[in-house]
Amino acid sequence: MKTILKLILLSSLLVVFQACSQKIKIKALEAPKVLTSDVKYISIDKFRNDTVSQASQIHTALANVTIDGKKYFHVTNRQNINKILEEQKLKDSGLVDLVDDEEIKGLQDAKTLLSGEVLVNDISSSRFYTVRTDYKTCITTYKKNGKTYCKKYRKYKVPCRRNYYTLKTKINLIQISTGISYFEKDYSSKTNYSHCIDDRKTLPSKKYVNTKLANNIAYYLVKDIAPSYVYFEVKLLDSLDIDLSSKQEDMFDLALKLIEQKRISKANQLLSNLNKQIHSNSYVVLYDLAITTEALGDLQKAYSLLKNAEDIAISKNKLIKEISSSIQRVKNNIDQINKYQNNYK
Repeated sequence: MKTILKLILLSSLLVVFQACSQKIKIKALEAPKVLTSDVKYISIDKFRNDTVSQASQIHTALANVTIDGKKYFHVTNRQNINKILEEQKLKDSGLVDLVDDEEIKGLQDAKTLLSGEVLVNDISSSRFYTVRTDYKTCITTYKKNGKTYCKKYRKYKVPCRRNYYTLKTKINLIQISTGISYFEKDYSSKTNYSHCIDDRKTLPSKKYVNTKLANNIAYYLVKDIAPSYVYFEVKLLDSLDIDLSSKQEDMFDLALKLIEQKRISKANQLLSNLNKQIHSNSYVVLYDLAITTEALGDLQKAYSLLKNAEDIAISKNKLIKEISSSIQRVKNNIDQINKYQNNYK
């Protein structure tokens, strides 16, 4: 019986320990869907049917994109330049030959024309009833310990209206040097608001809401044509797989505490020193060292460390899922960065 109780207690401790496993935040670059450096130099044409400031909001969204502290897009507004797309001379004579210099101020550096049309700018409504409770009017009562309590209050229906707001915008990216479209997509954004006759709030206007939806569409476009960083948490390994000296165990524990305090660089130094002392014989130390190295941005080194950790684990007939998933993640991140650098630099 005591043995069973000990096993149950041990299992409980293991569950708690695993649930409390330490994590570290990792940053990874995601390449955009559009892979051409021309997209970085954009001139925004006037949008058709644009009563929601769609072109203006796209301009603002693109102008605010920064990667590693630097503005990513070079954006200029250019109205009424549809002639550019009709000119067959564009390839040969160049943009400056087509229109007056003053008229195209800021445009000669543009490589992409961003044009668009607001396809749907709509609002629709539906009627419904919602049930309210009148806590001042009791229908059924009951008594308990000499006191009277309400068992059922009066219910009543209130007429309401729900507005559905919809915005749909077509975006087209055209390479100015050729006049050829290389990206075209329809973006949509929807929302709804409701109002009942006993509400103090009122339903917002179509222009107010759909202008906000235009901002959503600008955000969706940025996600498609600009690289971005994503952040996620990765679990560390905190149970050693080999015997260490008490001093080395203290180094390992201190490294984990430093990570908890977000002192990643110092923890990385400690883990690196520990790994040298034990001649890279621990897949746990190698893995945690790799994760801190990844967090510091050295993906190639992190990938090499992870592969070493996997080799050691396999030599011990173990397949550690954290190591396997991290190898795939780092490889994907390296591929994304290579894709970005090969197409954007």
